[in-house]
Amino acid sequence: MACAVMLAATFIPLIVPSSAWAEDSSLPMVDVSTVDESRTGSLTLAYVDGEQALPGVQAQAYCIARVAHKYPAQEKYEDLLSSTRWAEFASHTSLATRSDWDAVAKTIADYLIADTSGMYVPEYTGQADNAGTIRWNNMPACIYLVVTRNYTADDESADYIFTPLLASIPSANEQGEFIYSTVVEPKFSRVNHTPKNYKVVKLWDDTSVRATRPQSVDVDIYRDGKIWRQVQLSGSNEWMYEWKDLSGEHDFTVVERNLPEGYTVTNTINGGTFTITNSSGYTVKRLAKSGFAAPGWWILPGFVALGTVAFIALVALGNRREEDQ
Repeated sequence: MACAVMLAATFIPLIVPSSAWAEDSSLPMVDVSTVDESRTGSLTLAYVDGEQALPGVQAQAYCIARVAHKYPAQEKYEDLLSSTRWAEFASHTSLATRSDWDAVAKTIADYLIADTSGMYVPEYTGQADNAGTIRWNNMPACIYLVVTRNYTADDESADYIFTPLLASIPSANEQGEFIYSTVVEPKFSRVNHTPKNYKVVKLWDDTSVRATRPQSVDVDIYRDGKIWRQVQLSGSNEWMYEWKDLSGEHDFTVVERNLPEGYTVTNTINGGTFTITNSSGYTVKRLAKSGFAAPGWWILPGFVALGTVAFIALVALGNRREEDQ
């Protein structure tokens, strides 16, 4: 009867609300020796957070042990399971709590994920549909380890970390009857992100030419180095655009495109506010050969300064030569 206790204590809680089962709950006992291992069944995984479905979740199922006395490991998993407390708990089920089995499942999953030999290939893989459901049919009787990849909500407001779980086909209902259509809601922990607010503001420093100011400007917003959005700023939106990063983890950059003729641009950031300032009011000269455009008021002083340095260097060199002679 020990094996019957194990099935009841470990796998029945997987198919009913977890709140209905405490560690010391009195669960019905079943005799796994009566399981028809030639019969197939189905496993349905329901990925939901309250009433919110989690579409796109990816999961894998490994057939690791038989539904038989002491739950012997499937051949390719024998070495892996023997390195955990699997055999101990399977032989002395009265000593194993649900937390113990969760720990065993987590340990096995860690080694499967870390495997690079290619030996442990999941028997089933799937991705949740729009209802947050994965369903596998025609599955042989087996104890399956289900591993679910971490998942980020579509709106990036939270990450979901799923706990590896053990599910059996067949499983047992609360009356101790075998059922070959197992339904499981994998457990998870939710890590909420701290959202951040951003905005880009357009300022003008062009009092002398305000009458010819452009009616709008185009701004590209980059997220993590890739173009994310293209927006137009104008008087109709008060020269401002706002957005929210629900994950709070992205890096943003903004640049103005098609800079208006006669203006220069300066970008600054303060917290989550990007400021783009267009300035005008002085003459821009273009050097004929280089094509370099620069404000005329600093070109001449720049060359004078450069000439002064060159002149000092020449004088010093001449003096050194005279001393050498």
